Amino acid sequence: MKWSTRFVRLIQLASMLTLYASAAFSQDLKELGSTAKGRIELARASIVTVKMLNERNETISQAEGFLIRKDLIATDLEIDKNSRLQVTVATEAGTIRVISSGNYFLPYVLVETQAEISPLSLGDSERVAVNDPVYMLSESGTIVGGRVTGSTTIKNIRAFSMSLPINANDKGAPVFDRYGEVIGIATKSPDVQSASIAWPSQLLATLKHLGEPGVGAGRGEGPQFGVGGGSGYHDNSIPTSVDTKPVPLNRPRPRYTETARANGVQGSVLVRVLVDEEGNVKLATERAANPDGRLLVISRDRAMAAPAAGIAGTLQEALDRWDEVHPALEALSERIDAGRAGNARPFRPEAIAAPLPRAWQWLDASAFPSHGALMQKAFDLPPIATDPPLMYQGLSHQFLGPCDDVPLPSEADGIDFEGEFGVVCGPAPMSASPAASLECVRLIVQINDWSLRGLGPHEMKTGLGFLQAKPSTAFAPVAITPDELGQAWRDGRVHMRLHVQWNGERFGEPDGGEMNFSFGDLVAHAARTRRLTAGTIIGSGTVSNVSRGPGSACIAERRVIEKIDQGEIRTGFMRFGDRVRMQARFDDGSDGPFGVIEQQVVPAR
Repeated sequence: MKWSTRFVRLIQLASMLTLYASAAFSQDLKELGSTAKGRIELARASIVTVKMLNERNETISQAEGFLIRKDLIATDLEIDKNSRLQVTVATEAGTIRVISSGNYFLPYVLVETQAEISPLSLGDSERVAVNDPVYMLSESGTIVGGRVTGSTTIKNIRAFSMSLPINANDKGAPVFDRYGEVIGIATKSPDVQSASIAWPSQLLATLKHLGEPGVGAGRGEGPQFGVGGGSGYHDNSIPTSVDTKPVPLNRPRPRYTETARANGVQGSVLVRVLVDEEGNVKLATERAANPDGRLLVISRDRAMAAPAAGIAGTLQEALDRWDEVHPALEALSERIDAGRAGNARPFRPEAIAAPLPRAWQWLDASAFPSHGALMQKAFDLPPIATDPPLMYQGLSHQFLGPCDDVPLPSEADGIDFEGEFGVVCGPAPMSASPAASLECVRLIVQINDWSLRGLGPHEMKTGLGFLQAKPSTAFAPVAITPDELGQAWRDGRVHMRLHVQWNGERFGEPDGGEMNFSFGDLVAHAARTRRLTAGTIIGSGTVSNVSRGPGSACIAERRVIEKIDQGEIRTGFMRFGDRVRMQARFDDGSDGPFGVIEQQVVPAR
């Protein structure tokens, strides 16, 4: 009876542990968005098994690996130069022809170029922190989740430990972050057999350049490093030459063209496109003799820029030919970040115009309900229905750059700034759903939508909308593809704080995530009875939060709050010589990718 009771208790304990583990994995998977989940599921097609065979074709050892380049596999298999390697793809029958192998920070296998298999996107392992969620694919193809539990140093290399269990067959598998990007390669600790660790993606990024001048071994029978002998993963010997040059990669165009999208053609879409390791692009427009400026591609840290000459002369041209030029813009972006763009030069925001110095259409919404309610009181208007969204058509033939002075006729007009986020669209079909409309978003921008509050009430009451009350709108220097924001771009909203300073003093930092409508909703509303042309810009309206704590992104809102909370208005509008500064920041306080808007109000001449 005692043994029976103990057995039952052991079963109960095992069941509780199983339920606990399942709950933990379930909780971790809740942080994984649908886009990231899709990336990880598609990654299975890029994962391979690397086997080391003896002379009788018997398997000596094996590990997983994955493509980080069309012809390059990263793995965790300690390779013996006297053994033969066999590489098979997890999702396909047959083998991949091996050209050579070696060790350059990590074990690698050079293979015949795989046109049909996409390399995996590498994330930033420098940002990995304890308790961050991490994910792997099980043998059955399901996603399992865990947490980063700490860091460790093995053979002079910094790695991070994980709660994810890793068995012998998991060595060499990709480890993903919450964005679906590879932040490490799984392995086992040589010191603690039960410990699961991952080599950081920094090593993979270095390995990815193997075969370029001065980087590791070339293709074929060039010099190899750390082959056999258990030399570890830190051999950074640099040869003086390589035997061949890097091989250009294929960039096939998507089959679902902009023409099909604009005309609402429905059907299955199969896209095979090569992106860089980050999968995103920063774009800016340099002033030039022509009114539309010169298109620049900007480095990830906004330190360098290179003209997109030969790809697209202007941003409007790039938007008109997006399917065709986007892969080339990504390739140029990758070369700039790697320091391999010969025409790159320091990025100077003061020489930059608005990303689109002029546009076919500028539509501004009021998507933050707290701001709308306050503005009704400011303009002494009756309650306005906000479903469907409020939106007006503004001036679009002349936008201001991030550092441009703002010339205005009179301080008596009530000069005010308005911090916003916005999107630049590709062609949008008429009456598309919000989900389909969100797919039309090409770029995200940061906006200062100048207003003259003294003129606004009269124009609002006429029922015909703004004219004189809305002078030229200003834009931050850099327009970005949505992937650049990572998890800060979700639900069709920009989940970032917009930090605003007036004459050097803090004014507010409201969060863009409180939009009542997503940008998909706004694009769908704008396109309900018309098609939108590529280059249409749609604004969120002034960023505003229900809580008073974050402050405001415009003066009018602060004035109304003062009237409500303190019984009187204490803040005046801007005067000539005043300056305003706006910059979006991530939740961790790091600077956003848009750059800074910093402008001074001056009298018009």
